[in-house]
Amino acid sequence: MREVANPFEAVQWQAVLGDESFVQKLRDRVKGLRKQRQEITSLRKAAAPIEPDRILQRVAERYRVDRERLVARGERGLHASNVAMWMIWEMGNKSLREIGELFGGLDYAAVAQRIRRTRSSHDSIAARKLKAAMLNV
Repeated sequence: MREVANPFEAVQWQAVLGDESFVQKLRDRVKGLRKQRQEITSLRKAAAPIEPDRILQRVAERYRVDRERLVARGERGLHASNVAMWMIWEMGNKSLREIGELFGGLDYAAVAQRIRRTRSSHDSIAARKLKAAMLNV
């Protein structure tokens, strides 16, 4: 009876299993993703940022909500809060972590999820109108 070679014996300190061509394709793909992520960050930083306080004030006025309520940690499901996070992310220069701290210590993953949901709830025309309204700060 012939013994089958264990593929795990040749693997040392690797996170990817596969032949060299597969591993190289994966490396190239990951490098491309990193470059794309850096480009997005640099594009956000290239625009003149608007201060978060000005955005918060504008959102509070538009949605008729107290500014303090916008940034309160316990305010789940408050659409105005989510819009404020989205606008600060889009038009400011704050990281997700910094936005989370501004909104009562939210985790950056929760901030990212709220931004994504809020962005997807607006079609492109509504999003453009909302950004224009926020730019008139």
